[in-house]
Amino acid sequence: MKKYQIHYTATKLFYSNLERLARETLGTEEKCVVFGSSRISGMIIYYLENVQKLPVDAIIDNSKYNQGKNIYGKSVFSPEVYLESGKKKDVIILIASGYQDDMIRQLEAMGYQMEKEIFKVIDLPEVMSDFSFFDRSGYQEMDPGKVQKIQLEVLHHLKEICDRHDIRYFLEGGTLLGAVRHHGYIPWDDDIDVYVVQKDMMRLAEVLKDDPDYELLSCANCDDYFDEGSLFVNTSVLVDLNRFPTQLQTGLSIDVFPLCGMPTGDAEIEKYLTKSKALNQNKWNHLYDADLIKKAAKEEWEFMLSYDFDACENVGFTIGAHGTREIFKKECFDRMDIMFEGELHRVPKGYDTYLTQFYGNYMELPPVEKRTGHHFYKIYETNR
Repeated sequence: MKKYQIHYTATKLFYSNLERLARETLGTEEKCVVFGSSRISGMIIYYLENVQKLPVDAIIDNSKYNQGKNIYGKSVFSPEVYLESGKKKDVIILIASGYQDDMIRQLEAMGYQMEKEIFKVIDLPEVMSDFSFFDRSGYQEMDPGKVQKIQLEVLHHLKEICDRHDIRYFLEGGTLLGAVRHHGYIPWDDDIDVYVVQKDMMRLAEVLKDDPDYELLSCANCDDYFDEGSLFVNTSVLVDLNRFPTQLQTGLSIDVFPLCGMPTGDAEIEKYLTKSKALNQNKWNHLYDADLIKKAAKEEWEFMLSYDFDACENVGFTIGAHGTREIFKKECFDRMDIMFEGELHRVPKGYDTYLTQFYGNYMELPPVEKRTGHHFYKIYETNR
């Protein structure tokens, strides 16, 4: 099969909707605000102000952590404070969020109306559940038990390559938690997450260059893949991945996140966080322009490499959602092995520090309603 193919249905819809809103709805006497402080909100603000030349007044957000901050150059308010409990009608509220239904109910309870003051830039839950961007007529979706079996084959192959070529990898996130708490998958989980030391990542890509069944998708070695998290892919299995803005035909993969060197000292760490977040957002802001996003992705990757992992006291990966919770002393990543689904895999020796920093009391099970997987993909039976 073709190794991977990018589709742009969701991205094109997002920007065409923004262009239509700019032409038909915005630019009047109303002030424009964006609900939420996510990466997508940053994309909306950048496009309206820099491409459409329309001002965005503020961000409203229910997160008390974000309220009072300046994000994407905008002050962040609680909805109640900014909207004065429904008294402010000279406003257009833009939404692009997986929590859109809760946001709309909240705003409607305050007296605002859909298509009058409230507008969805994109219906994110609908877009992410629509896999029609590829025609899969005649294909049958793979049984979840078989999916896990192949994921474990992929992880085993990664382990063999890393051991053979002295490439440093570690189970991380929910996979590490599963190894410690369940000795395998968290029962409701549906993916595998690992770190690979960033400076080793290109060596991994080079090793895989002539592999007929596996490849590494990374923003460092692919012209049209821009996520900071890479994919270690078994190309003999057909998978459609649909997580805005990424819509990708690929193989069955595990997530590979770069484990990077970090500066030392609170002031230097704060500077690093500020710059890395700005570079990351700058990348996603330019999805509408292929040349600009390639340039931005390269700049972000090179900045992450600028701190030599082996020379740093601190290591981590701060571009994801966890921020400073994903910065650790390097000795935390001294190697030890733990059993995961019947095979020993590398984990940080300081796994207790890591998991506590991530999850708090990590041995306590979450509420039943939160025991769900991600399901951002569909996997199909092929003649493997």
